[in-house]
Amino acid sequence: MKVVGQGHRASGALRLLVPLVVLSFAVALLPAASSGAGTVNVITVSGALKGTLKVVPNINCSSPSSAGGTLAWVKVTLSPRKAAAWSISYRVPKPGTYKRFGMGVGTSFVLETSNFTAWVAAKGTLTVTGKTGAAGSANVTLSEHEGRATGTVYVKGSWNCA
Repeated sequence: MKVVGQGHRASGALRLLVPLVVLSFAVALLPAASSGAGTVNVITVSGALKGTLKVVPNINCSSPSSAGGTLAWVKVTLSPRKAAAWSISYRVPKPGTYKRFGMGVGTSFVLETSNFTAWVAAKGTLTVTGKTGAAGSANVTLSEHEGRATGTVYVKGSWNCA
């Protein structure tokens, strides 16, 4: 004897269950949410040194101000040099775009290792933006400055430490 309506109830439950399973599977495939580390920016180094430096706010940024700031990395290699740490320091009279570098103009961009080897901007463009100077971009050519620095280094990229 056939019970009327049982098949109908089972198919109704199935109609609810199948979309839920499909939705759960789709959600599981979505990428995980960001950990809140902020935007990652990229600075490319080429020439005598080669490598990529990723800038993560609250990790690589140190004391940005309207007069400049410092970006720092540990355990990064810019081949062929190995150093425990690398940093980029930039100094400007105020936020803006600069194409002249040196003590006389008050604008500098320096790539330095933890063992006091440094390359300094000789030409190019450095832009520092915002009232806090926490963001900027560079497309600069660096020359030997101190320590065991050799060769010409090209740095191109942007950062936002806000």
